[in-house]
Amino acid sequence: MLELNVWHVRPAGDDGMSRRSQRRRAARLVEEFVGDLRLPTPAAPEQVMGAVCEVLTRRLDHPVKRMAVKFPASQGEVVFGLWVHADDAHYIFYEKDTSPWHQLVIFCHETGHLIHEHDQTPLLEADAPHLLLPNLDPSAVQRIMAKRSEQCHGPAEVQAEMFAAHLLTQVSRWLPERHWPVQDSDAAAVHRMETVFGLPQADDRV
Repeated sequence: MLELNVWHVRPAGDDGMSRRSQRRRAARLVEEFVGDLRLPTPAAPEQVMGAVCEVLTRRLDHPVKRMAVKFPASQGEVVFGLWVHADDAHYIFYEKDTSPWHQLVIFCHETGHLIHEHDQTPLLEADAPHLLLPNLDPSAVQRIMAKRSEQCHGPAEVQAEMFAAHLLTQVSRWLPERHWPVQDSDAAAVHRMETVFGLPQADDRV
């Protein structure tokens, strides 16, 4: 029997951690596995994502797979990424129709949910086949998103953003230097990362 889960966020304040403590934890979680990455220099975002999946698979003793998919509109909500934990593997889905650099940002964010082991809610078994197709079924996505409360502002999102920012900083040693586009829908999240971590807030991202 397949049991499929997707994360949902805890009520604000449940973890009792300060923002500084969360940053330290995010940095520690990244440092625990990023040293095991083996990549050429420079490495494409695709190679970085593949290497992260390989390291996490070994560390978790459970397959971590990634899939580029076309996300449908979900009840008027713009969805770019999703982490799903199935019996056979962890699946990290990210938007197919966007730049490799944006895909890497999405991937790192969803990896943050996986690493933090955010609370999970069982999904209908009937949804499983639809999640593994090249294009996600709109009804399956709607059912998943209905279980994600406080999606943009909950503590789980903050933790995932912090983890993603640390991971992106660490893997940047392998990435070619370049300016990468930020979608309008992601601008607020990227700005929060830059503010929290004191990263350059370049005005020339186009």
